[in-house]
Amino acid sequence: MQHLIVLLVVFGVDFWQALDQYLNKLTESWGLTGVPYALYFAIGYIGVHILVGVLVGWLAAQLPAWLRKQNQPGKTVASDAEKVEAIPQKSLNLKKKRRFNLIFLLIWILLLGFFLQSYFNIGPAILPKAKALQIIIRSVLLVSIWYFVVSPFLLGYLHKWLLHRRGPLQTQLQAILDLLPETQNQFRESWQQSAHLKKLARLRFFLAHALPRLFALPE
Repeated sequence: MQHLIVLLVVFGVDFWQALDQYLNKLTESWGLTGVPYALYFAIGYIGVHILVGVLVGWLAAQLPAWLRKQNQPGKTVASDAEKVEAIPQKSLNLKKKRRFNLIFLLIWILLLGFFLQSYFNIGPAILPKAKALQIIIRSVLLVSIWYFVVSPFLLGYLHKWLLHRRGPLQTQLQAILDLLPETQNQFRESWQQSAHLKKLARLRFFLAHALPRLFALPE
């Protein structure tokens, strides 16, 4: 549902209406008019996700029994991956950053003013009143304010929260970080062991060896 909500918020109702009009125009020669294609698309989109969710849930429920049948020991592959050292970030040029932010803010304010002036018919139109142009300007305004304002604010808040919680969760976070190179090595080794097989047989061999090692509990 998230993607549908994003489309509705960013592009507005006009996008769905334009989609209906376009598709009805295409199917007019077949005698199909007034069909709510956008609604059918949304229902079909959600229905496909529900079906895939049920299928994935069923496969996940079968996974433990399938892993037990493979009879593979839960070995832990030693991780030889080198620890990636943090790359020091270059100090940003605050002057250039402030200048960019100021220019972006001025452009955004002008674009917003032109959009509102055209949308509410205030005075002589500066921008064309075409629906397509209004949809594009609306999406640019919303995406830019999300990317440059909302997203940095949320990331900054999340960063502060993680720093505050880093002490109590340090052990769990380190365990998760250590799992990443180990998991990569297990997949790589299982894939190399299946090199003597081809196509589907190789994929089945790879899954039969990689998944039991991946889900094995540490001794």
